[in-house]
This record gives sequence, structure tokens and C-alpha cells, in this order.
Amino acid sequence: MKKHSAPEIVKRIAFAVLLMFLGSTLVAGALGQTPSKILTLEEQELIKAQKGNEEAQAEYYREQTNKLRQPPLAASPTPGKTFRQSVAENPASVVGVIGTILGAIIVALVSLTTLYFNSRNAIKAQRDSQFYEAMKRMGDKDSPTLRASAAGLLALMARQEWREPTLTKKWPFLQVEKSRPYFETAVNQLLVGHQLESNRVGTESIKNALQQLVPLIPQNIGAITHELHAANLSIQDVVASLVAEFFAISGCDSPYADDEQSIDLWRQLESSTSFDMRSLRKLVSHNRSYANRFWSYRFIIDAQNAGDRGQLLSAIHDKLQVASANLRANITLFCTALGQLQQKDTPEQSHYWCPFRFKRAFLVDGEIGHGANLSNLDFEYGNFSGMHLHNVNLANTNLNGATLNMWMDGGSLRNAQLSWAEFDGDNIRGVDMTDALLAKARIPAGLSSAWLKADFTHADKIDNKLLESLFKNDSQLVPTDLNEVHASVRTFLESKQEKSKQDTVCS
Repeated sequence: MKKHSAPEIVKRIAFAVLLMFLGSTLVAGALGQTPSKILTLEEQELIKAQKGNEEAQAEYYREQTNKLRQPPLAASPTPGKTFRQSVAENPASVVGVIGTILGAIIVALVSLTTLYFNSRNAIKAQRDSQFYEAMKRMGDKDSPTLRASAAGLLALMARQEWREPTLTKKWPFLQVEKSRPYFETAVNQLLVGHQLESNRVGTESIKNALQQLVPLIPQNIGAITHELHAANLSIQDVVASLVAEFFAISGCDSPYADDEQSIDLWRQLESSTSFDMRSLRKLVSHNRSYANRFWSYRFIIDAQNAGDRGQLLSAIHDKLQVASANLRANITLFCTALGQLQQKDTPEQSHYWCPFRFKRAFLVDGEIGHGANLSNLDFEYGNFSGMHLHNVNLANTNLNGATLNMWMDGGSLRNAQLSWAEFDGDNIRGVDMTDALLAKARIPAGLSSAWLKADFTHADKIDNKLLESLFKNDSQLVPTDLNEVHASVRTFLESKQEKSKQDTVCS
């Protein structure tokens, strides 16, 4: 028997009841209207068939009603469909869902990106305003306090890193690069202020700011070192000009006078500048315009009415104090840059290759860190008085005419050019001087290093006078095997031994 659903059974029962109601109504109406009569046999059989049919239908609907009243059986679970089956049956619905999700993600990303760049631009605009304000304060000519604080602020902002997302051709295609957008401008501004600052507190503040920034620029350390060298020469010119003016006002007859009056004036300059007399004399002697400035100032002073020059001398002393403070600050920065100028493992080159030239560098009382590499540089006529060099490499370096009254522990002067250099030999210890050109050098008290391996030839002649002086002070250093010494020294020692033998024979 065919099974029907519950709604269909209800419909059938309602339809049967309606038919029964209408049938009974029609029969009753017919009976009420038609007069009773005797039914024929066929009519009686028809009526019996109708009644049997009605009873069968009633029985059927009673059975269906009883089934409806019984509790329904638990439906068997429909087997779940995989994602692949769902896509195969209805791909449009899956595409619609994925499209909705992607649209929401894109909208969220656009919103976040817009928020990121808006916030970033706002922060950058704020920092730009702060940086320009610091630059403005740095140029304030009336307030040393503002200039000093601006120097510290510039150093702080120059060290700040800014991260920029960039696209690349290799994986990962989106990378973040670090940069310091204010660094170069801040360093240039501080270098200008370093030369122009007229207040000692401001000078010290600028020096401290640059001291923080110089170690952060290894990729451009050569250019910065050259700028510091140029500033060193410029400040030397200022000091030399003030010294010339000082001697002119003091009534000296010559810029290089060496009488008792000039000695007393040099001692006054020592007090004003805090540099020793010998270093100051070296400074002016290597300055090409010093003598011309002296005579120009002398002409101006002589043209003026004689009077009290005390105020002029007082003003000169004040200017000398400021200039010497600038020079000392420059020496500290210059030494810091030199210590990082070259990698320690840079190979030594020939005598004729010089990547950097720092002639007439004034580095009095400076200090260069342990293990610095100053090989193949040019320090001709430089002043290293009072410097401390700890295991510094000066191989192949041009030090002709330099003042080397310094403390040098360890390190190398191999192949260095030292002709006409001035040594304080007792303070140079444990230094490799193999093949160093020492001829014509001025070494009043001997050398504590292995000078026997140095080259004492100059213009194809051996500097026997210098060798005699060194041999007199360090004769105990001479080895028994003369093959261990330089050829020029071996020639000198052999000639000395030969002369000693002849003296012995004659006696």
C-alpha cells in the first residue's frame, strides 16, 4: 500500500467527511421530497453497494486517524555533504559567499591602510615641525641657551629611525627599510655651528651632539672627517690671526721675536688658550698668513693714537679663549672620526697610495682609540703633541715634518715617512719601525722602540749624525747578528767597528 504524508491524509479525511455530509443531505432531501415507494430489486442492490462503499471508506479513514494519533518514528539523519559536493551541486552559492568574504576583507584592508598612512603623515608632520623649530633655535644669535638646547635636540632627532615600507623584486616583496631623514641636515647644521659658535657652553653642547652622531655614519665617515679637518684648519687660522693681533698690540717688532718680552707674551697666550708654548709656535709657524696679518695689524695700531691698549688686549684674550675652546672641541671630534675612518683589517698599500690627506692637522692633547687604523694617510706637518695612541697602525703614513712628542704604546710605524719629524723618543715604546724613513728626524733623547730596523738613508746618503746620537743612547740594543738590522744601520755599525779596530791598532 502506498504511504501518504500526514498533510495528504488530513486533506483526504476532510474531503471524505464533506462528501458524506453532502451525500446525506441529498439523500435526506430526496427522501423528504420524494414520496415513499417500493424499491425494485436493482435499486435495493445499488443502495446496499453505496452503504458498503461508505462503510469501507469510513473504516479506512478511522485507521488513518489512529496512525496520526500515534507518536512519530525518529527520522533517520540525512548524510552530510562535503564542500566539494556542495560546490558541484550549487557553485553559484559558494562563489557568492567567497565574494562577500573577500569584499569585506578588502574594505577592512583599505580602511586600515588609510588609517595607517593618515596617522603616519600626522606624526611625520609633527616631527618636521619640531625639527624646523630646533633648526630655528640653532640659528638664534642672541641666546646661547637656546643654541645649546637646540644642539641637543638636533642630536636626538637625528638619531631617530623612520621605517618605510618598500616594494622589492625579490621575496619578500614588501620590506621595511630603516632611515634617518634628519641625520644629514642635523650633522651639517652642527658642523656649521661648531665653527661659528662664540659661547663656550654652546661650543661644548655642539661638541657633545656631534660626538653622539659621528660614530653613526660609517658610510660617510670620510666626508665628515674631511669637514672636521677643514674646520680644524679654519680655527687654526682664527687662533693665528688673534695671536698676530696680540703681538701687534703688545708692541712687538717681529712676529717671530724670541727675546724675553716675546717669551713673556707666549706665556700669557698659554694661559689664555691652555695650549703649551711650543704647540702655539708650531701653529703660527705653519700658518702661511700669520706674518702678513701681524704686519697688517701693526700698521693699523701704529696709525691710531697712542693710548691705553688694555681694553684691546682684554678683548683679544676673550676671543682667544673662545677660539681655543672651539679648537679643543674640534680635536676631540677629529680624533673620534679618525679612529673610525678605516677598518682595522684594511690591507697596507704602497708608499704612493694615500686615500686621505690631513696636512697641518692640529691634534694636540687628543686621543685615538685602541687599534685604530691610520695607515696610508697624510699628516705632513701635523702636530701630535701630548696625544695618546694605543696600538695604532701608522704604517705607510706620511709624517714628514710632524711633531710627534706623543705617547705611543705598541702599534706600527712600518714604512712610515718620518723625515724632519720631531720625536720625544722616550714615550714611544714597543712600536714596529721596520723600514721607517727616519733620516733627518729630530730625536733628542733616543728611541725606546726598535729603531735599528728603520731606514736612515736620505738622497742616497746615510744620516750618520742621527745614527750616532741613537747609538750613543741605545748602544745596548745593538744585536750581535747585524743581519737583523736595516742595511743603512748595518753599514753604519760596520764602519764604526772598522774605525774602532783602526783606533785600537794605532794605539
